[in-house]
Amino acid sequence: VDPSTLGEQTWVCAVVRSRELRKDKSLIIDLKVEGALAFGRSYSLVECTATYFEAYRWVLNCLQAADLEAFAQNRVLQTFLRLPEEPPPPDYVFPQDEYVFGTEKRRILDDDAWPVDGWGSLDKSQAAAVKRALTKSVAVIQGPPGAGKTHV
Repeated sequence: VDPSTLGEQTWVCAVVRSRELRKDKSLIIDLKVEGALAFGRSYSLVECTATYFEAYRWVLNCLQAADLEAFAQNRVLQTFLRLPEEPPPPDYVFPQDEYVFGTEKRRILDDDAWPVDGWGSLDKSQAAAVKRALTKSVAVIQGPPGAGKTHV
């Protein structure tokens, strides 16, 4: 459908929640409609299968409502945009800050103070993820199901 040919017709956005092809070859489509449909009126269904929009709809709605000037000044966003090789420490961590590991105090930003082979119930990879999350302004923790992301 070419949108320029629709004239004054109103667009109604909806999400297809489910489809059911019945034995008699009729198709039942369950829609979640934003707004209201007028009964007795005909509608054409135009569905885009090139992308999966619903997963991103909430993010896009938030971006539309965001104060873009304040958003652009966000230090974490600026770090993402600059893509430094090593992100800086978070604003709230200072070189003298310490954490207690077991019975020992260790400086958070001192690389040599962190266990190398993991600690407690964390393996080496999980310990590295915790270290990165606590010492960098940006940290991405990813892995397959069962890798221990929730545990970290």
